[in-house]
Amino acid sequence: MMHNNLNVRGRFINGAFWMLGSKLTERILGLVSTLILARLLLPADFGLVAMAAPVIALVELLGGFGIDAALIQRREPTQTHYNTAWTINIIFGVLITLFLWILAPIAASFFHEARLEKIIYWLAINNFVRGFSNIGMVKFRKELNMAPEVIWVLSRKITSLVVATIAALLLGSYWALILGMVGSTLVGVITSFILSKYRPRLTLKAYKDLIGFSSWFLLLNFLNYLQLRTNDLIVGRLLGPAQLAFYNVSIDIAVPFTGEASSIIARVAFPAFSKIAHDRTRLSDGLGAVLSGLAIFSIPAGFGIFATDKLIVSVLLGEQWFPASEIIGALAISTAALGMLSHISVVYMSLGFPKLSTLASAVNVTALIGLSLLLIPKHGLLAVNYVFPLSAAACAISHYFILRVILPEFRLKNWLQAFWRPVTASLVMYLAVNAFISVFMSDSTLVKIALLLGAITVGAITYAASILALWRLEGMPAGSESLIVNKIKEIILNLKKRHSS
Repeated sequence: MMHNNLNVRGRFINGAFWMLGSKLTERILGLVSTLILARLLLPADFGLVAMAAPVIALVELLGGFGIDAALIQRREPTQTHYNTAWTINIIFGVLITLFLWILAPIAASFFHEARLEKIIYWLAINNFVRGFSNIGMVKFRKELNMAPEVIWVLSRKITSLVVATIAALLLGSYWALILGMVGSTLVGVITSFILSKYRPRLTLKAYKDLIGFSSWFLLLNFLNYLQLRTNDLIVGRLLGPAQLAFYNVSIDIAVPFTGEASSIIARVAFPAFSKIAHDRTRLSDGLGAVLSGLAIFSIPAGFGIFATDKLIVSVLLGEQWFPASEIIGALAISTAALGMLSHISVVYMSLGFPKLSTLASAVNVTALIGLSLLLIPKHGLLAVNYVFPLSAAACAISHYFILRVILPEFRLKNWLQAFWRPVTASLVMYLAVNAFISVFMSDSTLVKIALLLGAITVGAITYAASILALWRLEGMPAGSESLIVNKIKEIILNLKKRHSS
């Protein structure tokens, strides 16, 4: 049993490092893509394509049964289960495409934008193609073998960057973004069959097993849709494509470094938690370790973006995108919190209670929609600075009370142990970075670039020194800091051995 536990832990850590490397590379490519396309296209171009996103996502709920999660949660899925899952994905891909073609003119009328109709037609075809992706890729995730997943994700991202950039140079319009998406999907489907030797066949023999577990995912995904896309609908309808572009680009900058960074662990944590779900004490310790590991990186990233938001927009995007800088900071911190809290839902799923994830999401969505409808019409885009932090707080409170019932081993002290040092060190870092920027701020573009790099350096040094000082003051308890320190010592020792040999 001990050997098996260590094996799961080892595969979890190895998979997490693979995903970490993947996400870092993916985010670098994403930043390059945003930087290039923001200079080549207008904010209205981004906003126009962003208007299609909530329409696409709404129809995609037809396929929101979490088929992949059902395969991962099932202890020993058979070949029939995998073939059935692939067949279901194709069927829903066809249905989604048909519904999108029907909704395209309606969406164009809702947003008062005739060009939106053709955009949705193309993205509908893109969705149809995606349904044929090889279901065998799920096997890699189930066994915590993340290397093929990393290759798959990066191949799509690189394709999107290259195709969209070339199209932007040639066309100079929103069609560059659409062609990038289509090219990415085509390469993704082809690559999935190259990486996985599994060859699925059409069958629906095991659909009851998969749909039985996954039925709660439909409601959960609908709530996730409302959480992610409500503001797209409200901002796009009330404020227009340019303001929607500022909002979406702010999300793109904030989320990759904070909230979305947590997806690195999420794809690994679910299969790992599923393997230890029978032992509530280990599950509680695992949740605490994951939250602590996320907090030590996500929280300072959020505060760092908050401190440098105006420099980031000025240097990376240009002055035409300045309104985005007014909301990036609040989004960065809020998505960091929501990203970390999402891993508590992974615990619910691993225990076989997706309805609890649905309940927590319902609380968050209710707060988000209510606050958005109340504040955005009055305060415009700046209302985001209040909507997201307050909805994140509501989400945290709901998770706290649910955990008290389903996992009482995870107490208030576990919450404090996971977050207090990263939060305190991040506040110290924020003050240091703000002071540094205020001293050297200038209107010169070159100075701004140097200042942004300097602010990142100051922030990294200040945060590292602060978190280590707090860790030592607490007596150097076992946790994320000790793992990082030991890993650094191991690397230094290996380098010394190589040098001496």
